[in-house]
Amino acid sequence: MTIFFVSLISRDNRPLYIQPFSPYEKQLDQTSSSSTTTNNNELTSDEISFVEERNVNELLKYNFLSHMSLDIFESPFTPTITTASTIPTSTNNNTATGTIVGLNSIHKIYNLLFVQDGIFIFGYETNTGLKIVVGASRKENELEMNNQDGLNRIFREIHKAYLSLICNPFKNIDSGNDEIVNSVFDKKIKKIVDTWNSSH
Repeated sequence: MTIFFVSLISRDNRPLYIQPFSPYEKQLDQTSSSSTTTNNNELTSDEISFVEERNVNELLKYNFLSHMSLDIFESPFTPTITTASTIPTSTNNNTATGTIVGLNSIHKIYNLLFVQDGIFIFGYETNTGLKIVVGASRKENELEMNNQDGLNRIFREIHKAYLSLICNPFKNIDSGNDEIVNSVFDKKIKKIVDTWNSSH
């Protein structure tokens, strides 16, 4: 499972922050670095413009998906996160009956909101109304046999990074609805996601 973007939305549905992790960024870096070593500048500039265009389209898509998640958060039909999912820990040797002997409860703090263009959008709303949205490449239940916590750790770490930013006594914040422009916060989110992406 690869995380493609992380976004934060305020209690009154104002976008606070979005950081994309486009799969085309590495390709753009590789193409632009190769442009300095090649003599055919015209071909390289065409390659760069094509990769840049794809990268920009991905960023626009992530913004759009983040805004779409608001409809799900505001919907009265959104499932609550109080229900814990269960997975089998052991099964009966009798495969004909397939009786489950033990169940292990996992409490998830997030929901799968929707799937669009092959991107699974997960969301978590805090007690204060902050909405954290994560776009990933596949459903989290593919992780559960190896990762009992699912995406809980990611959402907790993002929330913790946000709290450390707004509770910083040296940062002047007029309200919790200001757009977040902070390089330290960017690095924290990038580190959280890069650690996840490199291990899954």
